[in-house]
Amino acid sequence: MIRLLLFAALLALAGCGVYSFTGSSTAASTATVMLFENKAARINPSLSQDFTERLQNKLRVDTRLRVVKDTGELVFSGFITDYSFAPAAVSSDTKASLTRLTITLDFRFQNRLDSAKSFQRSISNYADFEASLSIPAVEADISSQVIEKLVQDIFNQTVTDW
Repeated sequence: MIRLLLFAALLALAGCGVYSFTGSSTAASTATVMLFENKAARINPSLSQDFTERLQNKLRVDTRLRVVKDTGELVFSGFITDYSFAPAAVSSDTKASLTRLTITLDFRFQNRLDSAKSFQRSISNYADFEASLSIPAVEADISSQVIEKLVQDIFNQTVTDW
């Protein structure tokens, strides 16, 4: 009896089209992701494109949303305001033991189906690495880690209603 009820509940959820097992809970069917221009003082030449493509991919893979050029029911836009490296921890001999990459976005989310869910805010995340490593040697990997965290933050704040 319990199995039958569980199966019926799963069938109902799958049929309604607004919930997926990746956590997506939006009624929208389309999304537009605008290019996130890099307006930070320090420029990483691939950051705008990398971030934009990762967000588009997250929406394609983890939701039922179709990513469209400019007519999406959900619109993701903004720009990169900060891309910086700074000491994150100091060892006992007053030398930096960790360096932190921080990326900050001025993020805008427009929900054309429910304007009460639209917002604009600053979103920031970071990753640390050993200060003994050179920035050029780790920059691609560490920026990829921060991009992934930012994309997940945006996903949680928009299509999962967290």
